[in-house]
Amino acid sequence: MGRGEPLFDYSENWQLVINTGTTIVTFLMVFLIQRFQNKDSLVMPLKLNEPIAATKGASNRLINAQDFTEEEAEVLHNFYWRLR
Repeated sequence: MGRGEPLFDYSENWQLVINTGTTIVTFLMVFLIQRFQNKDSLVMPLKLNEPIAATKGASNRLINAQDFTEEEAEVLHNFYWRLR
C-alpha cells in the first residue's frame, strides 16, 4: 500500500459519502433529542402541578421558589424538614 492510498481499498468518494451520512444522522439525532427535551421541560411543571390542583386546600406559594433568596430557601427547607 503506497502513500496516499485509501485504507482497506475504499475510494475517497466512498469515505466522503460515509462521513457525510454520519454527519447528517448525528445532526438529526441531536435535533430529535433537543426537541424531546424541550417538550419535557414544558410538560414537567404540568405534571408537578396536577397533585396540587387535585388536593383540596393545597397552596401554590412555592410556585416561584426559584426566585427566593438563599436565606428564604433555607428557612423553608428547615420548616419542611421539621414538618417531615
